[in-house]
Amino acid sequence: MKDLDELIKKINNLPDGYISCKKINGKTYHYLQRRKLGKVISSYIKESELDFYKSALKEREDVEKLLSEYL
Repeated sequence: MKDLDELIKKINNLPDGYISCKKINGKTYHYLQRRKLGKVISSYIKESELDFYKSALKEREDVEKLLSEYL
């Protein structure tokens, strides 16, 4: 059960949602979108932070797959 607790703790520390891209006046902007209390919340992602969010969301997906194997 220790592994299960570690997986849950890891998921709680990773961002959830997905990255959406929007073109405004010819420029591409990236947003982290997620649901909170039934509403979609969008947060702007700086270009310098985009790689971090991509890898963190991928890691969360992998951890969720491992967690589903336990349950």
